[in-house]
Amino acid sequence: MFLRLGETALNPSLRFPSPAPVFRADGGRDLVRRAVATWLVCAATGAWANTVPVADPAASAASAPAPAASAPAAACTPCADAALPPVPPAPPVFQGLAWGVDERRIAERFGARLAAAECDAEARAEAERAGEWCESPVVPRYEVAGVPFLLRLHLDAVDRRLVRVTLTHTAEHGRSDNPRWSDHHRVLRRLLAQRYGGPESSDLQHEGALTTAQARWRTGLALIDLVSTFQPRSGSTVAREQVQITYQSPFNGEAAKL
Repeated sequence: MFLRLGETALNPSLRFPSPAPVFRADGGRDLVRRAVATWLVCAATGAWANTVPVADPAASAASAPAPAASAPAAACTPCADAALPPVPPAPPVFQGLAWGVDERRIAERFGARLAAAECDAEARAEAERAGEWCESPVVPRYEVAGVPFLLRLHLDAVDRRLVRVTLTHTAEHGRSDNPRWSDHHRVLRRLLAQRYGGPESSDLQHEGALTTAQARWRTGLALIDLVSTFQPRSGSTVAREQVQITYQSPFNGEAAKL
């Protein structure tokens, strides 16, 4: 028996198969959308043929014409089996990794280069403030344009899934060294602009002897900050430089509450 969608409102004795439940790792936020899409596909494709009136089966069989002996029984396609587009995977934000990937996926990407982060009392307290797992995996030497970085893949403390990425380069310079922090910053800024376009903001600050240069990119999936600092030599104190690139989700941390 083929029915049109409007007939359900006129005949409450009709019942329809329920769509199969859809369970997702994100807590079911997609359940309503997919359920509605399922019913719409059924209406458009004629899958309502699987619906039957709630009535005496014997009476229905007696009133229906007998099928031809050579005709095979018609197969009904349940509404739950209607084809739906698959949920697309999360887009990558760093080296093919998406926000929320687990340690297994990170290990697949970096393999034997991975190591556990050193986690002293200070690092543990900092990770706790950020809601991150202190022993998040690291790549001890990750070179970009000849600059050696410590790559750290920050995992949240609860589910141990990727929420932040940092690349950190630090160096100390004696009297005979020639600090190159400005060159490093300029080269890395050019490479980031080559990949993500011009930065949305940039700044250069001088606080006493400390110089800080920074630039920020926004991709929709990530906030990317390049921050370089330089402390020149002073008396017996050596010069120090640090260059750090940070990728973080705009929906992580306190921003997730807004």
